[in-house]
Amino acid sequence: MAEPLARNDLLVWIFYGMFGFRDRWCDADDGGESITASLRTVVGASTYRVAAQALSRRARLTVRLWPGPPPHEAGWDGAHEMELHCPTGEMVADEITGGSPEVIDLGEPGVYGLRASWRGREAVEIGLDDAAAERAWGEEQFLFDMWRTGPLPPDDDDEEFEEELAHWR
Repeated sequence: MAEPLARNDLLVWIFYGMFGFRDRWCDADDGGESITASLRTVVGASTYRVAAQALSRRARLTVRLWPGPPPHEAGWDGAHEMELHCPTGEMVADEITGGSPEVIDLGEPGVYGLRASWRGREAVEIGLDDAAAERAWGEEQFLFDMWRTGPLPPDDDDEEFEEELAHWR
């Protein structure tokens, strides 16, 4: 079986029942598109942003980068595949009011396939007191498997983005 090229393990704090996952540069609101999509599938996306619905206060997030579509992994309660445009190739998991715990380097900009899987949602009860929430910490888990599918389309070229990217380098 193929091995991932990279792996990042994070603990994310959950505010307002969700966390975001996006390209480092793409912090603009997507008009609620990713949130609306996530209400149907637990994890949903717009062009540049992913929203993940979470029931606990903290969740484990594993992000793995693959050379191509990875094999499906057993033991997950659900999964949803989507496509994500990543202009910088650097991703962050947004803790809605707390910022981003760390930058995940995908290696290069482009369009990425993303298979989001989840488990442990049934172990979390809404309205847990603080002690019960501590015991449930990290039981809810998300796995984001990503692979590059190609370059960004020409209409993704944005002069403002290119200027900002040049400033970072």
